[in-house]
Amino acid sequence: MAALRRLSVGLFVVSGLLLASWGGAVFAAPVTLPLMWLAVRRHPTRPFRWAGGAIAALTAVELAWAAVYALVGEAQPAIWLVPLVAGLCVLGLFATTRRRERRRRSPSSPT
Repeated sequence: MAALRRLSVGLFVVSGLLLASWGGAVFAAPVTLPLMWLAVRRHPTRPFRWAGGAIAALTAVELAWAAVYALVGEAQPAIWLVPLVAGLCVLGLFATTRRRERRRRSPSSPT
């Protein structure tokens, strides 16, 4: 359990460093966003939800900005509105996530 927590924190650190690089988060987003989602669901404490949500939201903002810039250039208001909405949606999703309880079968129930 502690090893998974360290891996999750390491993922958050690597994702933060990718955000600080020139476009690294955009290229790594298909890997980092799902992994951060799994980390937040695995450890649904408030600090994990908010830290993972903030880093994932910033990654989504950068990814949405790059997509808008590649598709329509610097067209206003899309260049700032689409990334803003994407970031807020991701932050809300990560901040409100809960661990899904697994359904356990009782030993007497038929399979």
